[in-house]
Amino acid sequence: MEMNGIKPVSGYVDPATMGENPNLEPAPIGPQPNPMEKEAAKQAEAAKDSLQEKEKLQDALDKVNKTAVIFDRSLRFQIHDKMHEAMVAVVDMKTDKVIREIPSKEVLDFVSKMQDYLGLIFDKKA
Repeated sequence: MEMNGIKPVSGYVDPATMGENPNLEPAPIGPQPNPMEKEAAKQAEAAKDSLQEKEKLQDALDKVNKTAVIFDRSLRFQIHDKMHEAMVAVVDMKTDKVIREIPSKEVLDFVSKMQDYLGLIFDKKA
């Protein structure tokens, strides 16, 4: 029986030649997550990493605060709530009075408010 006169069926892909055409990929098996679910999973992972990093940073700051005693002065390291920037306060140990903050809390508060105002003027979602 000779098969030379038989033509291939339209849409048929010979598995032996499948590697020759890079545009043909096997269909995924099972339900695939939609892009929104993938993005939500990425954001949840990033938030978890961010929380872990914040905890590590706070632990490191606590250790530095405990060991940073110089003469009558103490250094207190903090993170600004809104700006998430490091601040250092030089404190007199005898009176517990803040001698100097670097950068000052007022400056970081001002920058934070300016960013809020810019966010009102220029929509961040655009």
